[in-house]
Amino acid sequence: MKYRRASAVLASVALAAAGLLAAPGPAGATTASPWHVMPALASPPGARGTAVTAVSCATTSNCLAAGVYYNSRGTEFPLAERWNGTTWTAKKLRLPPHGDYGKATAVSCPTTTWCVVLGSYDDPGVYYSDALPVAWEDNDGTWTTTRISGPPFNYLDAVSCTGVDLCTAVGSYEIIGVEEDYAAAYRLDGSTWSLQQTVSSGTRNEEFTGVSCRTATECVATGDEQHTADDNSVPMIQYWNGQSWRVMHRVLLPTGLTSGTLSQVSCTAVNSCTAVGSYNPVTGPKLPLAEHWNGGDWKPQSIPLPPGGTSGELTALTCLTSTRHCVAVGDYYTAGDGYYGLVENRNGTAWTSQRLADGGLDVEPTGLSCRPAGVCVAVGYTPEERGGA
Repeated sequence: MKYRRASAVLASVALAAAGLLAAPGPAGATTASPWHVMPALASPPGARGTAVTAVSCATTSNCLAAGVYYNSRGTEFPLAERWNGTTWTAKKLRLPPHGDYGKATAVSCPTTTWCVVLGSYDDPGVYYSDALPVAWEDNDGTWTTTRISGPPFNYLDAVSCTGVDLCTAVGSYEIIGVEEDYAAAYRLDGSTWSLQQTVSSGTRNEEFTGVSCRTATECVATGDEQHTADDNSVPMIQYWNGQSWRVMHRVLLPTGLTSGTLSQVSCTAVNSCTAVGSYNPVTGPKLPLAEHWNGGDWKPQSIPLPPGGTSGELTALTCLTSTRHCVAVGDYYTAGDGYYGLVENRNGTAWTSQRLADGGLDVEPTGLSCRPAGVCVAVGYTPEERGGA
């Protein structure tokens, strides 16, 4: 994931669904959509467009989404959007001193009054200043900005908090002059963010894109690593035991795999985690991937595409109970190059694809948060010419 200024103007979109814990139809079936488009996300004054990519809900009427807004020149700036059960309210996030542009990429709200947003920014006064890590905290409506001490070219893709000021954020960073990615994990324990030592396998590129913490001393991070002998990336999973990061058991992949990644993970018990992403078979296009941890091994699960789907991927996930009921979102293509948002719903036995509201044409869901009652909020973006939400 490379830091860049906006090359196209996007419009944010938010969708919600209720009753997702209800038993779905036969495995692989696509049922009528339980999803509906939420009221339009707010656009800050003077913004040319927005792209919200992450969301966290403390309750069904208390959510915080994170992303970017674009000025008239297409430059991106960090944005937060608050849902109060009726409307979305936009909040421009303040950059650290001397910051000239930036983005918000991850959010976690462990309580109704405290949230943390992670992202990156550029400081032209700092040598190799691209993508410096930054955190924004919302303490019951009072926002603070914290510059995180870490290397440049830092891309924080996910954060998971088990309480106020108890969080783990993951992503990747580059070492100046090496031009290779290294997996990054930061820990907030009180008032200070600190870079943790992760396990490097010595491959050419490594990155974390997802993290799930059940307790302050138990986290699982997922992503991918690139082999030095070729350009293929394979899934990578590491575990935080409260003291150090360790490599988890080898991921068992579908037959015919050439490369793949696990974009996000959700753990509901010490012996129950689900991770989703995509893989590339020897022949054919990219396909959705799901893996489940049973306490001893990671094993692949079959993911159906909707009728007419030829390729796809899953990018966000929430598992609701220890019975392994999960909801995942992503996107898929059809033979005619149609591009659609994708929802997959697992009832503990099998994954079932669901349609988004209005079919989901040109919608790219990138963030998801679900509550125990089976109410979910998904956020993402769509080209501005499609009209947004």
